[in-house]
Amino acid sequence: MIRWGTSPKVQNNAVMVYGDEAEYGFFNRDSRYYFTIQPFNENGKGKISKVISVE
Repeated sequence: MIRWGTSPKVQNNAVMVYGDEAEYGFFNRDSRYYFTIQPFNENGKGKISKVISVE
């Protein structure tokens, strides 16, 4: 699961990724985004990553 938003404390958008690759085109070029990643499988959810900032 990849979560993102425009604030490091609020990532209110999310997509589930099946596999090991994802490509999306719904980001604004001149904005900063903050992401977290949480692994999951048939046994449940893993630990949420630290916040990653991308500009």
